Amino acid sequence: MLRVKSSDAVIASASDPIDASVLERVREIFEQVRVGGESAVRRLADNDLEVEVPGLARKDEIADIARAVQVFKENAQRIRRMEAEQVEA
Repeated sequence: MLRVKSSDAVIASASDPIDASVLERVREIFEQVRVGGESAVRRLADNDLEVEVPGLARKDEIADIARAVQVFKENAQRIRRMEAEQVEA
């Protein structure tokens, strides 16, 4: 996982304020994904398809990531239903 430390933003701010703001925004995005979505993504990986995906209602980059995770969840649910239908047939 990519981690951007606040010290990286401080170093960048000394050389270029635009770079520092970009670095800070990237750090914020990754921190929100890690904190907000880590549990949901981990639970999906553990085959828990009842998990709620956080961040779907947001209007930023986090929502884009949340929607992608939701697609994985829905596809896994569809596969599970298809497998159950095959067993019944």
